[in-house]
Amino acid sequence: MKRKVINTAVLVFLIMSLVIILSYRQCQKPFIEAQKQGLSILTKKHKIEAIKSFYWFNGKKSYGTFVAKSKKEGYFYSIIDLQNKKERIFKQKDLIDEKEAKEITMNDLSLKAEAIKEARLGLNDSEPVWEINYLYKGKMGYYYISAKTGEWQKNISNI
Repeated sequence: MKRKVINTAVLVFLIMSLVIILSYRQCQKPFIEAQKQGLSILTKKHKIEAIKSFYWFNGKKSYGTFVAKSKKEGYFYSIIDLQNKKERIFKQKDLIDEKEAKEITMNDLSLKAEAIKEARLGLNDSEPVWEINYLYKGKMGYYYISAKTGEWQKNISNI
């Protein structure tokens, strides 16, 4: 009897583990597809030596953004409209980086570092913006700042 209970518990645990793993993979599928699509466009246009980061930004349009390095351009930001397959290039020195964007958000909103959950770079009305996701008093928010100047654009709070 004990053995039957233990075997049943192990079987239930294995099934639950499998369901969790498959669910996680299914949830990651759109992100992976966006990354593959963007990478395909990026590597057709540039001889890439390294990719530092990838951001998937969903505003009015969906953008895949790479922080990449090539011999010709050095480090640069490639923001790709995933629907139209159009690319905008920005030199790394011309935009604030993720760390700076998070610091600006923390200072502007008086947040601690652990309140910042994620940062994504994309385009909003053809201008590069950082979208910073944060948690404040149990509520989620999004803080948008210009990637060129670091100036506030909008804040969506209490989500």
